[in-house]
Amino acid sequence: MNKRFVFIFVGFVLCHTLTAATFRPHSGIGYTTSYGKGLHGIAYHFGGRFLLEASSTKKYGLEITYIKHPALENKNYLALGIILEQIKFNGFNMSIGTIGYINAREKSNPFGLVTNLGWEPQTGGRFKPFVTYRSEWIFDHVILGINSISIGISF
Repeated sequence: MNKRFVFIFVGFVLCHTLTAATFRPHSGIGYTTSYGKGLHGIAYHFGGRFLLEASSTKKYGLEITYIKHPALENKNYLALGIILEQIKFNGFNMSIGTIGYINAREKSNPFGLVTNLGWEPQTGGRFKPFVTYRSEWIFDHVILGINSISIGISF
């Protein structure tokens, strides 16, 4: 599964160099809960977004993120999905997306929803740091909720 992630990640970087799009790698840590089963634990994620501009404040694109749940057996996902994003008030970043979660260890590939609320300054040069509160809901055998802090750089 790591080879697929690297292949897609390199593809995003190559597409970014050929277009005037935004590439946004990110990483973060959060807390996982499962509704109805009482499972919980720490979750880690890393990945990136490839976004195209719809207007000066709106973007759309694709996200690929690897999510690891050390506390939950067999619950590591490769998340692929569509993202809509908007910047308001000269730095308030908000996004929502529908995501497919690929679980390589089991045969289930659930869907989910991801939202981000955070800060991304609109001044400065080509590289812009950002920090967001990331919230995910994965609709698997149980509903997993992941609330995390995500940081990265946008270029």
